[in-house]
Amino acid sequence: MTDQDQLPLEGTRDGDTFDPVVDTVPLNNQMVRVWCVMHDGLWRSLPVIADGTGDPEASISARLRDFRKPQFGGHQVLRRRQKGWRLNEYRLVWNDSPPPTAKQIVAATADRGFVSHPARIVQQARNEVRRAATEGGRDARH
Repeated sequence: MTDQDQLPLEGTRDGDTFDPVVDTVPLNNQMVRVWCVMHDGLWRSLPVIADGTGDPEASISARLRDFRKPQFGGHQVLRRRQKGWRLNEYRLVWNDSPPPTAKQIVAATADRGFVSHPARIVQQARNEVRRAATEGGRDARH
């Protein structure tokens, strides 16, 4: 993948413990997995997101914060407390930047060794690409 077709979900991060050589690829992988679960704009708790991505809740929380940063699109991540519970839910509100297409998600995840839950997400993206192809080749936006 070249810089021109880099997903808006990929990039370097900051912080005292961030090591670009070791951390960039794994954190970009997490960002793509979290986006795959959250892109539909529905409210989800960290345990639900973790079930969908296979990533730890603390990592997901950090990736949700990353979505707000300008280098990752400056999107809104809303938070609300579940009624009757001491548990927060999160909702990703994508801004005007075009979201990755299903084709981009498949390309971005094909070489990343997704296993378990993320494999279902990749399969869903592949199914959308196939469905778009059978519907006259329209681009399947995810």
